[in-house]
This record gives sequence, C-alpha cells and structure tokens, in this order.
Amino acid sequence: MEVNVLQYLSEDEIKEICKDEIRMKIRESFREKDIARIVSNSAYYKAYDLVDEHITKEHRDTIVESVDKIINDSKSYNVFRYHYMTNKPESIASQIVENTVESRKQDMIDKINSVITNTLNEENEEVYQTFVERFMDNMWNGFTVKFDK
Repeated sequence: MEVNVLQYLSEDEIKEICKDEIRMKIRESFREKDIARIVSNSAYYKAYDLVDEHITKEHRDTIVESVDKIINDSKSYNVFRYHYMTNKPESIASQIVENTVESRKQDMIDKINSVITNTLNEENEEVYQTFVERFMDNMWNGFTVKFDK
C-alpha cells in the first residue's frame, strides 16, 4: 500500500512535523550530564576569552616568572610523571627514562650479576640474595619496562 502524504497534509504541516521530530531526537540525545557538560564548557570558553582580552604585561611577566620557577625548582614528581592509573610514562622525561632502561636493561642485569658473582661467598650469600630480590622487585614495580625474573 502506498500513501501520498500530500493528500492529507500541507507542505507547511509536513515541515512542522519534521521540525518537531528533529527537536525531539535532539532532546533525547542530550542526557542531563551532557547538558551540564556543555553549559560548563561554554562557561570555560567565555572565561578564556575574557582572560585573553584583559591580560596585562604584568600578568605576562608573572606567567614567565612562574614558568621559570617551575623549571628551576622542579622535582622528580613533576618532571618524571607517570599516569596514575596506567603507570605509563606521561611526560617526556619519564619516556626518556623508560626508553633508557629498556635499551640498557641487559647491561644492568649483566652488571648486577657481575657484582654478585665477584663478591659472593658463603658468608654473605644471604645479604646479596636479599639485595637482588629487593632490587628486582623495585625494578618491576617502578618501571613499565619489565625484567624477566
């Protein structure tokens, strides 16, 4: 069965129905959290524009001083950042550390084995075994680069 809608509705009525359906679909697609996020984001963008419009030379100098202070007073926790959930490198410095450890891990293992082999005797075997276990545990927990036990 085929129905010609134009026989029952005017073109303006069809347009109005289409507009109403589009409005309804848009409302359905926006959940409360989406609306809150959009409103919140729009406030940020407006605030960004206001800050950009009114920033003074004094503000610029303060920003430069703050950056200099951060660079000069930087600590390992802000230079060598790892993502808190994934423990993956988040900063350039932490990526360099990871890459260096990865590329040098066999050298480190060889050096540790050499020290242990050259200094190990019956009297201090337990001390070195404890050292190796603690060292390896720290390496497993401290880097995303993994060492085979």
